[in-house]
Amino acid sequence: MNSVFMDDINLVILEGTIAYEPNVQIRTGKTAHNFLVKQQTHSGSFMYPVVYWEFPESTPYIRENLTQGKYVRIRGHLQTITDNTKDSITVACKVCVDSILFAE
Repeated sequence: MNSVFMDDINLVILEGTIAYEPNVQIRTGKTAHNFLVKQQTHSGSFMYPVVYWEFPESTPYIRENLTQGKYVRIRGHLQTITDNTKDSITVACKVCVDSILFAE
């Protein structure tokens, strides 16, 4: 099987507007910026959950531009999140950012 295809099997390309100010959380020494990207289509609008993991080498430019209303183009991959509680198990998917571009 072609290895290029296998590398892209989990690829997500997403364009849209940041719907709300990111919710910032610190986990395991890294900062997570959780936000929704709103995408308008001919059949309505859709919201996609996104997480951007900030590392020490991340540029301030990205942090400063992750704001509500900013148009973004994201290349990333799906990240599955499992929440185990006493009564149930919840599974959700988010787009985990690998690279992000901002419209100026």
